[in-house]
Amino acid sequence: MDIAGDVPGIEPNEAPTKMGLGPSVTTYDSSMIPNQALIELVIKTAEKNKIPFQLSQIGPWWNGRRGHTHFQCRLPERCLGVPTRHIHSHVGLCSVADIENTTRLVIEVIKKLDKKTVEGFDRDLGKRKTAMAQDLDPALMRDLNEAKAALQGTAL
Repeated sequence: MDIAGDVPGIEPNEAPTKMGLGPSVTTYDSSMIPNQALIELVIKTAEKNKIPFQLSQIGPWWNGRRGHTHFQCRLPERCLGVPTRHIHSHVGLCSVADIENTTRLVIEVIKKLDKKTVEGFDRDLGKRKTAMAQDLDPALMRDLNEAKAALQGTAL
């Protein structure tokens, strides 16, 4: 989820994403260390598959993701969000097309996550390739491979 800023009273620099323009790719969040290699993979994957997306930044005023940061356990993370209006109310609004495009993007990114690609993310985290590989083997790589196998032939 990301804040859709296309509502009265919100300036574009406060919440740059808008409903209906695709998932948001968070490039900055004051509560986490962005992994540039993973951001690039997500963006290139979206462009290659003609999936619309928008870039987003989360400043210090928004801390809804603070509890989900994984940089201390050396896992690269990136936030994909569905731009949603009124996220703290009982009736958040979002675009079905944004949900579908977010799902497509997640599926296509997962298909690209082989061991070599995931280990390459570690260069962005301080060149701890050995530690990252140990963290990934065998459980995470097994889960990634199972997800990729399940997604073979999946089309939305």
